Amino acid sequence: MKKHVLKQVCRLLSLIEEKDIPPEQLEALNDVGLFSMLLDANVDQIDKEKFREVCGLKPLSETGFDEKVVTGIHVQIVSGHVIDSDTDPFVPEGLTLKSHKKGGQIHWEQANYKSWFHPKQEGGFCTVSARELFKWMEDKPGYNVNVLDYWLAHPEIIPEECKDKWTYFPNTVYSDSQDKPIIRCFYYSDGGQPRSDTDSLDYYLDQHCPAAGSVK
Repeated sequence: MKKHVLKQVCRLLSLIEEKDIPPEQLEALNDVGLFSMLLDANVDQIDKEKFREVCGLKPLSETGFDEKVVTGIHVQIVSGHVIDSDTDPFVPEGLTLKSHKKGGQIHWEQANYKSWFHPKQEGGFCTVSARELFKWMEDKPGYNVNVLDYWLAHPEIIPEECKDKWTYFPNTVYSDSQDKPIIRCFYYSDGGQPRSDTDSLDYYLDQHCPAAGSVK
């Protein structure tokens, strides 16, 4: 068996195991010839809708999934990225978590992102303390640092408007060993690696330092 075909078979077996498909349905798959077509490497000839029907799965049109190809086998994966902002955040060494406002499951779409600027940051070199910015964001749809860490892991989804800016996350605050409030921020530019840093909540932010959030 060719190596790429073996990978296809292993992937299919993994999918079957994950779905816990009953033996009688596997027999039905074999009866309609889907397994033999796979072993012949005729993956594109497989009737995917028939495959789903025999497996007891909904038609693709009813799933809300996008279709992708993984190692030659068509599988369905969730469109876009989902960021879990309900989980406990990463805590940098030397800090403790002071507050963390949860935000549910964020189904990421670039069009829904917004860089929020305090009115004092508008026009010229104007500044506002991070504390004041975070206070101003309390009734607005801000993000916590789970989004920051997701961006670091998935730089392909970083909003273009964040380029060359230090972006802050108003829904998470830490404290240091002296109980001073500490916040995290994110930065990236063309040709550079995305990175994060920490600042004091009393640090002053200019027109290049927005709060991260959504438009609604």
